[in-house]
Amino acid sequence: MQPIKVIEYSNKLAVSDMKRISALLKSSPKNKPVVIALFDEILQNKISGEKNSKNILWKALYKKKPLNEKHFRKLCFELLQKIEDALTLIHTEQNTNENNLNLLKYYSSYNTANLFTDKWKQLKVKKSTSHLLSSTFFLEAYTMELIRYEYLVSNSSKADTNNIVNTSASLDAYYFLKKLKLICHALNEEKFTKYSELPAYSEFVIQTLSAPGFKSNSLIEIYLSIYKLLSGEGITEFITLKKNIEEFINIDVNEWRIIYQYVINYCIIQLNKGKQEYEQELFEIYKSYLQKIPDKIFSPFRYKNIINLSLKLKQFEFAASFIDEYGQRLPEDQRQTSIAFNKAKLNYELKNFDSVISTLQSVKNDDLTFNLSSKVLLTKTFYEKKEFQFLESFLESFRIYILRNKNMNTESKKLYQTFIKHIQRLVSLEYKSAKDINLFREKINKQENLTDKAWLLEKIANV
Repeated sequence: MQPIKVIEYSNKLAVSDMKRISALLKSSPKNKPVVIALFDEILQNKISGEKNSKNILWKALYKKKPLNEKHFRKLCFELLQKIEDALTLIHTEQNTNENNLNLLKYYSSYNTANLFTDKWKQLKVKKSTSHLLSSTFFLEAYTMELIRYEYLVSNSSKADTNNIVNTSASLDAYYFLKKLKLICHALNEEKFTKYSELPAYSEFVIQTLSAPGFKSNSLIEIYLSIYKLLSGEGITEFITLKKNIEEFINIDVNEWRIIYQYVINYCIIQLNKGKQEYEQELFEIYKSYLQKIPDKIFSPFRYKNIINLSLKLKQFEFAASFIDEYGQRLPEDQRQTSIAFNKAKLNYELKNFDSVISTLQSVKNDDLTFNLSSKVLLTKTFYEKKEFQFLESFLESFRIYILRNKNMNTESKKLYQTFIKHIQRLVSLEYKSAKDINLFREKINKQENLTDKAWLLEKIANV
């Protein structure tokens, strides 16, 4: 069955945006009441968690009247157009600078000299007092100069003045920064993908930016350091970059997000090369990230990585505080399970094994990843508590869970089934000879894709 686009579209929109769309739809007398009613029904169902389907929506609109497929799709198509119009208005409302540039362009087109000059001066003052640098900042600065340049060229009364040099300078500032960012992106892609092509004129751009006479700024300095770092210039440039990150304050938060990701990626590359000293470096970078970037919705992936690293470095006090504070910023559908599981991991590291068990058993959730991870952690906990009789029955229930689970593929099932067999073998090692223990260790070492391999080897060494 062909999906209904307006429903798919609405599923991806934030509730706050949908509420604003609803208000905009109601504000125009041209919009049909039935179109507004359809959107409000979609919105209310989303808020309440009800599924939006054509049968449910049709019934809400037309009660007992039989579904007219053609009419319903026509209604949905009309609503989709209205939603897109409303989203354009919302974007306009949220982008004051873009609106001001459009207004400046309008004044320049209609030869309204006084209005243009007044608006230009107003925007120029505003731009000069804005200190947060970004690609967008430099693009807007260039756009302003370009609009003025075109206005002066077309207005004969202003022919004795021009802003050619300013337009050129603002173009250079934007062009070289944007090219530098694209070069850094290309180099970064080479590290993690099969991509292997630099943008045109990369060598010229780098030479120009590195020349003594180039008028640089803090943003270009940072990206130039990132370029050198990605090009293999090593620890000296890394130290410089860290220093600049700590000292520079006039950079937009969205640029900081990009910059931190480059530095995080660099640390990960070094860790993959076996340079364990970068664990502490990465931890400090994460802490700096948290201080500089006020994420309202925190990435579950980054949340997990920061906790794993802090536990590995035994930064337990930091981990405890981070789990609670940033857990509340996770997407709502992942919040409960992520907080519970990571609190359990922290308690495991602190050897509060009873807390691990009570925390995990208090959460009822159908999420496959959470359930598998919880069962692995509970297995390790029961082993640490030496509750081998209980562990035996728990492993059997774990085995049955895997066997009956229809959402796991064959490879994933095999991975966890192997883990269960290894735990059963681990429990029996106490009664085995040194030869048997060494054979088991060798078997574990030879297996590449193995759940908690390091933990298994550690426990074998302690037998």
